[in-house]
Amino acid sequence: MKTSSALFLSFLVLCSPLSSQDFLSIHISDVATNTKDVRTQIDLSHQDVDTVQSELKIAAILMSADLDYFLTIDKSTSFSYSNNVNTKKFNASTNEAFVVISGTGVIDGKYILDEYWGELRLLSQDNWGRISIEGEINVPFQGSNHRLNLSSPQLAISSNIFNEPLQSLNISGFTPFTSYDVGSIRTGSGIATVERNFYSNSYFQIESYASAQTAINSYNIDNDLLDSDGDGYAAWRDDDDTNPSITQTNSIYTLSSALTEIASLESQKSSLIAERDARPTQTTYDAVVAERDAKLSLEEIVDLRAGSSMVEISNGQATLSMEVEESNDLGIWTTGGTASIQMNVQPGENKKFFRFKMAD
Repeated sequence: MKTSSALFLSFLVLCSPLSSQDFLSIHISDVATNTKDVRTQIDLSHQDVDTVQSELKIAAILMSADLDYFLTIDKSTSFSYSNNVNTKKFNASTNEAFVVISGTGVIDGKYILDEYWGELRLLSQDNWGRISIEGEINVPFQGSNHRLNLSSPQLAISSNIFNEPLQSLNISGFTPFTSYDVGSIRTGSGIATVERNFYSNSYFQIESYASAQTAINSYNIDNDLLDSDGDGYAAWRDDDDTNPSITQTNSIYTLSSALTEIASLESQKSSLIAERDARPTQTTYDAVVAERDAKLSLEEIVDLRAGSSMVEISNGQATLSMEVEESNDLGIWTTGGTASIQMNVQPGENKKFFRFKMAD
């Protein structure tokens, strides 16, 4: 009895929950490797011009984007919707169904998928079955929050899986479904729909994991594409990826912000032009230099004396008049006489200086 008991206990340890694989992980890669197989549908009815332009622009960006769909779900999850014929949907837990957009340079990042009835879609009838990942995401772009409806390419299996629970799926039997019902992207107002073919060599992976977190950790997503604060901006677009109230559009402008920046630049330009025009012109500069050069130098005025008089030049002559004073006591002086002399001034001389000197 004791021996049997010991063997039984060992068997229980080997079958402990630590080795269970209770979570289903699906990764479907929709890579834009062949743009000639991209199809677009445009519906311009009853839409305002701004909405049309905005949705066509983001649709054009997504035409050449790489989309990787990820979903992790507990295998015990029951379907949340069934049409009782060929379609069932299963809801993944919050943040465990998402798409990673890359290759655009403007909206790259991880976006949470949300679908009311469920992000995992199962379609099956007769001797075939297919699964896909779908949902709605919100993408901040040029000042607006764009709602996009996404559906991944489908994985197919050659058996009817409509009534099979998730834990009974033969995950090794799935292959890319390439006939029709390709992956699609539809803009929020339905103006544009983008469809791309899925190829037989397209990448996908279906695995079982012990926990949802273990599955998510296995995806190895670039940290710059993650959105830690859930504000819709990946780390590379976010000034603070730990604070949802701080975002940054990373050079992606709204019309309003672009016009504001243009007005600011125009104002700066006007200020610079005004500053430039306030500076002396070459003509003004030359006049200032000429005026400076016309002034006397220190050497030229060193012999000037206090009380000197200015003599007007008229017709090329300067008349110098000098009074001679006399005194008997060196206290009282009286005029003794006046002497005048005319000095010639050479043409072109605007001024000349004279002084009176007694001969030795």
